[in-house]
Amino acid sequence: MTLALAPRDVHLWWVRPERAGGPALAAYAALLAPEERERWERLRRPEARRDFLVTRALVRTTLSRYAPVAPAAWRFSAGVHGRPMIASPRVALRFNLSHTAGLVVCAVARGRAVGVDVEDTRRRSRTDALAARFFAPAEVAALRALAPRARRARFFECWTLKESYLKARGLGLRLPLARFAFRVDGRRRVRVVFDRGLRDDPRRWLFTLLRPTAHHVIAVSVRRPPGVPIRMQSRETVPTTNV
Repeated sequence: MTLALAPRDVHLWWVRPERAGGPALAAYAALLAPEERERWERLRRPEARRDFLVTRALVRTTLSRYAPVAPAAWRFSAGVHGRPMIASPRVALRFNLSHTAGLVVCAVARGRAVGVDVEDTRRRSRTDALAARFFAPAEVAALRALAPRARRARFFECWTLKESYLKARGLGLRLPLARFAFRVDGRRRVRVVFDRGLRDDPRRWLFTLLRPTAHHVIAVSVRRPPGVPIRMQSRETVPTTNV
């Protein structure tokens, strides 16, 4: 039985890779297309091999929740700038993937652009230096006005928002991060300002931040007609091949 996914819906599925045991990983490996198996077999670290299988299983089983297609039957291709896309079968589904230490996320929508990014806020990084190098001046100023702990948390919120927007646009880092600026208030309500040269309209986007765990932040960017409400649902899962 397939799940309903209306044009105004965005569903977010996330999994903690360590919760997938040995038998599950063997089932995930059986789903891989030949080119995926080649990539998997080149990996050496056990954690990298596990995370690859979980990521591929998550996208395949998630898509099969919304279409009468076996998880192993999906085929994928890369867009001009590397964004993964469904090559076959022909369906109106759109998806985006992201992973970091301890979490893999898949966003799925019908007939609309969607981008997702996840970060582990515990990872070592010089957030102040990264912001000064890549963020818009307004974002840098807003960060510097915060206390150090709050500044680090806000950095990851802005970073994931920027990455999710780039992924939704399918442009990768060809779009300079400083040409659009996010503002997040105390309730995690998000606003964006685009450089005029981008020719984009903030009213055509919905941006959402989620905290699925104490040390992960997820950002989702969804393209929409101005004024059209989007219904977003998120849930934790462990991929199962019996969908």
